[in-house]
Amino acid sequence: MNTTTATPTSEQDRIEALDVLRGFAVLGILLVNILGFALYTHANLNPLFNGGSLADLLAWGTIDLLVEGAMRALFSMLFGASLLLFTTGENAKGAWLHYKRNFWLLIFGLINVFVLMWGGDVLLPYALVGFLLYPLRNVRASRLYVLGFALMLAMSLTYTGMGQLMEFTRDLAYDQSTNGGTLTQEDQEAIEFWENFLAEIQPTQEDMAAELAARGGSMTSAYSWHFAEQGKIYIENVLTYIIWDAMIMMLIGMGLYKSGVMQGHRSMRFCIVLSLVGFTSGSLLNASEMHKAFQSGFAILETYPLFQFSYHFGRLAIAFGWLGLILALLKLGDQGAVRRGLAAVGRMALTNYLMHSLVFMLIFSGVGLGLVGQFSRSEVYVFVLAMWAFQLWFSPWWLARFHYGPLEWLWRGLTYGKLPVNSRGALA
Repeated sequence: MNTTTATPTSEQDRIEALDVLRGFAVLGILLVNILGFALYTHANLNPLFNGGSLADLLAWGTIDLLVEGAMRALFSMLFGASLLLFTTGENAKGAWLHYKRNFWLLIFGLINVFVLMWGGDVLLPYALVGFLLYPLRNVRASRLYVLGFALMLAMSLTYTGMGQLMEFTRDLAYDQSTNGGTLTQEDQEAIEFWENFLAEIQPTQEDMAAELAARGGSMTSAYSWHFAEQGKIYIENVLTYIIWDAMIMMLIGMGLYKSGVMQGHRSMRFCIVLSLVGFTSGSLLNASEMHKAFQSGFAILETYPLFQFSYHFGRLAIAFGWLGLILALLKLGDQGAVRRGLAAVGRMALTNYLMHSLVFMLIFSGVGLGLVGQFSRSEVYVFVLAMWAFQLWFSPWWLARFHYGPLEWLWRGLTYGKLPVNSRGALA
């Protein structure tokens, strides 16, 4: 395709179901991300870290059962669908524009990680996976499903094996501390590995206090801590886990797009069955993991999600539950301002996603108010509700005056080499 004549998708050609789903996922993912913004780094793994009130336990249980991992999965699947929307069909864009578009998404991701200090960014891995998946754009849905589920099984087995290895090193360290005895060099290395893992994932009260003081102290201390700790860990995680997580869900999303699911082309019966089966199976798997974590007193190896074999299957099932529910509601007809608001949030997904990082950096880090660690797990959801209310109001307000969200407009301009007309009052 001649890239000089390619243009952004017009408003008339947008698929409402994709916009609503994307808006729902962008808002939903904040339910988990807020913990990283507002609390110490690994607070999500243990609701008892600051005492664990009943409200905190209820917040943990609700999010862990119905949201954690599932919104990220849904968001990733939608990005896979968007890849096909951009590169296939009557208005397909060529390889050059696809790679250029993903390059600029990569830049947005780097800004999110290193300027806005968000260590849970998904834009960077989405861009990297987007580079890799372009050759699969014409593969039929069944093969995309097989590849996605095969990778999910492989990753689940790999991390389950790692969890068993960590259990061995934990038991070895415990036996040494209680019984003493002579250790081999390999035993000593295993114990050191466990102790380093524990120090990183389950820090002492003194370590948590030092982290919160650095993150909330000043701009200099916040950025220094982030680059020294979180930024480095994020890049390591991208290479070892996050990129594979994104690839699995994007492949499944590509299959769902090719099957007509994401666009809302399937029947009401299909959507209801998808939702019921997804929520039922996912809730059972997640509830089993939660019970095991609760019974263990939230021991780290029982709460660390990747070490649980069922983790990816449970969160994908819940994502299917939400997907089927939203599509079924869309088929019922007009839901008024909520439907229009979600669609607008989804059309401005990049702007709204990065807005989370900017606003909460200014609220919780030393760049702004420095309120990190000042609220409990349950209390931070007040900020989530406030952000939802604002974005559900702001996004339709903005799109009534402009064709694109501010960062969507910039992203399109960078991709096509020319900024499109944005103001609805401007002449084309």
